[in-house]
Amino acid sequence: MVGVERARRRGGDDRHSVEFPARAFAELLDLPDPERRGDRRVRDSIRLFEREQLLRSERQPGRPNLLTLLHESGSGDPYSRPGRHAVAAKARNEVDVDNLFIRLPPSFWTNGWALTLSGPGLAMLLVVLLVTSNGRKPRQWVAPSERPRYGISEDTWSRGAAELERHGLISIGKRPVGDLFDQRRMRNTYTVNVVRLEQSPASEPSSSR
Repeated sequence: MVGVERARRRGGDDRHSVEFPARAFAELLDLPDPERRGDRRVRDSIRLFEREQLLRSERQPGRPNLLTLLHESGSGDPYSRPGRHAVAAKARNEVDVDNLFIRLPPSFWTNGWALTLSGPGLAMLLVVLLVTSNGRKPRQWVAPSERPRYGISEDTWSRGAAELERHGLISIGKRPVGDLFDQRRMRNTYTVNVVRLEQSPASEPSSSR
């Protein structure tokens, strides 16, 4: 396609470029009245993403606009898969902090979790997935001094964790920290029930590990 070739020349990636009409996105998102109101909502969203430099929209005479995904930092740079950078950094025995990522299963979207969780719930889900290595390490804890690195407030942390626990996505326990000669403190630990993401939010939660 001409649009794809143009995306390549401008530093884009055809795997991250599409040229569907706005109404097609509206139907895909099951928006009401996709031909009119849904179409307008999608176009408004595209303009917002353009302003934030998360997306580039390019006119194509006689065809829908070519939409190209840009870097999620809002820098305006082309999008590239973070895994590629992680592999390269690992080969150099380094950690590429600008390209750290968490992988969510397709069921996060197909089962409706993306719409069910609030902002605090989603933010905390990303944090606990990171802390527990995508659920592989149970009963992990985060020192209060380390929480600011995740960029969320104490209130968001507490509300998000409580929401995830209600949905059965995590279990919260207690763990004493400190050595034999220090005053022992109890810290919350987090275990992610990854299997829960494969279920409907409306279903009865399964037990975590």
